[in-house]
Amino acid sequence: ILTFSIGDTTVELNYLGNKPDIGAFEYGRTPAYLRIFPKEAVVLLAGTQRFHVIAQDSSGYFCSLGDVQWQLDNPSIGMVDDSLIFRSSGSFGSSSLIVSSTTYGLADTAMILVPEPTRLVIVPHGSNIETAPDSTIQFFALGFDDEEHPATVGQVSWQLLAGQQFATLTSSGKLIATAEGWCEVAAENEFGHLIDTLRFEVRLPGQSGVSVAEENAPVQFGLQNFPNPFRISAEKTTFQFQLTQPMHVTLKIYNLLGQQIYTVIDRQLQAGLQLFSWDGRDTFGQPVASGIYFARLEGNVGHRVKTTATHKFLVLR
Repeated sequence: ILTFSIGDTTVELNYLGNKPDIGAFEYGRTPAYLRIFPKEAVVLLAGTQRFHVIAQDSSGYFCSLGDVQWQLDNPSIGMVDDSLIFRSSGSFGSSSLIVSSTTYGLADTAMILVPEPTRLVIVPHGSNIETAPDSTIQFFALGFDDEEHPATVGQVSWQLLAGQQFATLTSSGKLIATAEGWCEVAAENEFGHLIDTLRFEVRLPGQSGVSVAEENAPVQFGLQNFPNPFRISAEKTTFQFQLTQPMHVTLKIYNLLGQQIYTVIDRQLQAGLQLFSWDGRDTFGQPVASGIYFARLEGNVGHRVKTTATHKFLVLR
């Protein structure tokens, strides 16, 4: 946010990219264009999206907006407040957001989509899962529409269809493995009754000389990131976690296909609070696409995995 004064008027400007030159602002110019951004926004059910509006004259100088009004052509999907923040009201659909300056007769339009899921995907997704005895694996059910936009799935019910002798599954999608074997889980959501199933083999890694009690020593990572969601063009996100003892830590980013796209950290750390930032770029320095990603944290003591944590977050472009 850039704040400056023109005469007796204080101007507060929200901008993207490089900081604009204050000298480009002059009092008394008449705007020729009104622009709203972002031009397109995908908002999850019950989510929010802030919009910004600027006015410029034909030479590119920023001008006063005058009296501004805004209108949703489909108000059933949500509402826009005085700060131009759209809030989804709980209905799927799309709408144009029309912003106009009644003072200068200018207008611009943005599109808002609250996508309805048409398919469900269980993650992590794979044919085998390696886990320590009595450890917990958290499954998630993600929704997507026909255009592959992330969509809210609502309440999800979980069921263990096969492998009850090898694992148990809680109502929140947590799997506790007790032996090696094939399992199959199913997830069903409340919107459209979408169903996905995942069949996989539980493999218990060999831990010679390591007792179950030692393997399950309490290590609470508390992995989280902020902001979440975060917009690549405007900010970084910071991952925060806590170590109760020194250990070698890896923090890696994965997409929905289970592909590793970036390693945030891979080194020995001391006990205490840890903070590491990520700018939303992959190993090749390219910005990742908008969507849901997973941060997987592993703490190793010696040559074995002490504990792991997986955290889901959203990236916007």
